[in-house]
Amino acid sequence: LGGFLTGLIAVGLGKLIMPCCLRHSRCRSPAEAVGTTVALVFFTSLCASLARLTPPLLHVLTTEYPQLLGILLFVVPGVLIGGQLGPRVAYRVSFTVLRSLLVCVLYVISGLMFLRFWFDVG
Repeated sequence: LGGFLTGLIAVGLGKLIMPCCLRHSRCRSPAEAVGTTVALVFFTSLCASLARLTPPLLHVLTTEYPQLLGILLFVVPGVLIGGQLGPRVAYRVSFTVLRSLLVCVLYVISGLMFLRFWFDVG
């Protein structure tokens, strides 16, 4: 229940706050509204994560440290490289091509999820 509420608040918070930020008199641009929304969602998620740090979770984090480090070795470079390449690709490729590519990727992922569910593949 706690995870559900955290996900609902953290993910849904941006959708609720963004229109309010855009209508606020002190907000000068959409970029400022997006920045404010990102900061609020970040602090909400941070507080939820800190509240979740219980002794059983800390025990699991310390015992599974090598596995977490292995995951981070792949995630951190992926985030850094993707953060640099993403804007460059977005400027060079048209919006319709990016949109079509995203639709194809989501169809492939959903197909794989259905295969995994129905046929117990993977």
